[in-house]
Amino acid sequence: AVRSSWATLLSNCAVSSSQGGGEEEAKLQVLSALVELLNSQPYVNPDATFTALVAIATMCHGDRQLASLASDLGVQDVARSVSTAPQGQTAEGRRLMEAALDVLATLK
Repeated sequence: AVRSSWATLLSNCAVSSSQGGGEEEAKLQVLSALVELLNSQPYVNPDATFTALVAIATMCHGDRQLASLASDLGVQDVARSVSTAPQGQTAEGRRLMEAALDVLATLK
């Protein structure tokens, strides 16, 4: 429950910072926290992982500098791992896989 709540809070911050222009430092902190959440056991809570992936895609969409930083922080590696995981055979896993593929497309 804590991971889901944390992911939701960060997602709200991501949306807020991407809509209003937001301070660069705040965007970097949110992105860093999202990456940390993704890197810490991404399969423990699929909902939190999905929310974090969507938040990263939202933040990086149209922001090449932030997308580049996300790539530098290893988001692509985690997204690739999620998109090819055996859990992708379930409905929940397919949802995660689609979110991971969206992140990869956004970071290109």
